[in-house]
Amino acid sequence: MVNPKDSASRAGLEKAPRYVSPIAGNWSKEHNMYKAVIVDDEKIVRVALRTMVDWESEGYEICDAANNGAAALETIRLHNPDLVITDIVMPGIDGLDLIRSARESGFDGEFIILTNYQNFNYAIEALHNEVLDYIIKTDISVEIMGNAVRKAKAKLDSRRSSVLPETKQPGPEKEDMERLRRHISDPGTPFDLSESCLGLYTFLPSFLNSDPLDIPSGTLRNVVSEAAKELQSSLIPIAPDVLLILLPGKFAAELIEPENRTLLQIRKLVRLYMNTECGFVLTSPLGGSEDLDAVLPRCRTAAQSVLYDGFETLIRENSADSFFPGDLKGKKIYADFTHLINEYRYEEAKQYIRDTVEHCRKERICPGTATRLLRSILRLLHMDYGVWFSEEEQVPAARPATLEQYRQAIEAKADEIRSNKIDFSETTCRGEILRIDRFIRANLEHRITLSVLSSSINISENYISRLFKAETGINIIQYINLIKLEKAKELLLIKDNTVKQVSFMVGYDTPSYFNRLFNKLYGINPTDYIQMIGQLG
Repeated sequence: MVNPKDSASRAGLEKAPRYVSPIAGNWSKEHNMYKAVIVDDEKIVRVALRTMVDWESEGYEICDAANNGAAALETIRLHNPDLVITDIVMPGIDGLDLIRSARESGFDGEFIILTNYQNFNYAIEALHNEVLDYIIKTDISVEIMGNAVRKAKAKLDSRRSSVLPETKQPGPEKEDMERLRRHISDPGTPFDLSESCLGLYTFLPSFLNSDPLDIPSGTLRNVVSEAAKELQSSLIPIAPDVLLILLPGKFAAELIEPENRTLLQIRKLVRLYMNTECGFVLTSPLGGSEDLDAVLPRCRTAAQSVLYDGFETLIRENSADSFFPGDLKGKKIYADFTHLINEYRYEEAKQYIRDTVEHCRKERICPGTATRLLRSILRLLHMDYGVWFSEEEQVPAARPATLEQYRQAIEAKADEIRSNKIDFSETTCRGEILRIDRFIRANLEHRITLSVLSSSINISENYISRLFKAETGINIIQYINLIKLEKAKELLLIKDNTVKQVSFMVGYDTPSYFNRLFNKLYGINPTDYIQMIGQLG
């Protein structure tokens, strides 16, 4: 209830406006959607309610949200909604006083109460003020909320059918938005906007990586609406992870200022509720559908600039013009990097990757080219050295999106290899192990059995097996095959070498057996491996 000593609360109630019927005021033949408002002092609840229900398919649009009763009264006055979903316990004007004040002022829309308190007196008060539903937050679910809003819609539909609507033509700005939204899904006859504006192309990393997005449809739009309420009527969904925000001139001018509060708030809520980053591309002026058709492909390209500039930078649409094709010679880069890894020169390998990344940044290599190379290096490292990793380390991490993230991911993979791969340097291994390793590497073109190995280095077969397993953790026969197949990968990359020839060159007389071993160890057959490396350029 309202505190009698709270003058602000009393003033809010005393000044509560009179309302016209939302059923009559909100209905139009062209826009047959009900308006809904969410009222809760907890931001996480407001965002959850936006995403829990597919409002559009249920016949609603969320026109606003408020974090207290006083703000909700003003929101109801401005938007004249059909449905209000409100908490009870809030600072200042609580939910029950909000409902009572709205009813006294003539508001006859529907109310649904959400509360943490299963209080009999609250329920009686709610019924007295014709509240449609009373839901305990601890019991809330997608099904319960869906049933509640459908129940409200059924009642609104019934009332609508008995009321002669006051048709109201949408203003030019609203009409422009509707035409643009329709144009995105179904391009038709070109048209001009009533007033030119700028666009803010808003995207998630999944858009850049083509990763599946495991979030409900409309989540990005709902989060942005919560972060920038003044823009919520200017949002045009392009894809589940892409949103175009149309900006009036005044707001667009403020947008380019450093540390813009709106962009910071959007990024903050996207991180909080979607656990990901968010990037922005500022478009050139949009005067109509033809401009939009030209701008969207350029924004898709410009968005890739986050590879170099990160998500904190406001990207300009024309940044796509600053990229250069470049020839990275990816096959050589990967061969040089893995050569250093195989020589146990891990710090040099990491420095080599840093130099490669810096070259991409300095030359502004086309992000698609640089990303394909760095992504391929990560994938190939995981495949080529996966035998040395534990099950936890074999689980692929989330895809990087910036150069710095790629550098960190590749260096982390090098560190994992260092931690797990057997190091046969003379300072860490027993002399017998070094003799075994040297013999294997010197005779890769021959068939090496345990018997051959034993007679060649004058150590018994049983002792070799026990010692090698104890010192390295790997079976001696497995190790022989591993070294042979590592050499085979190098030979497969030499032009004109066939799979059959390479099989003989590493001591396998039966190519089909060689293929099975290769596939078992690396999860890919030799022919496909050649093609994969070839795609590096």
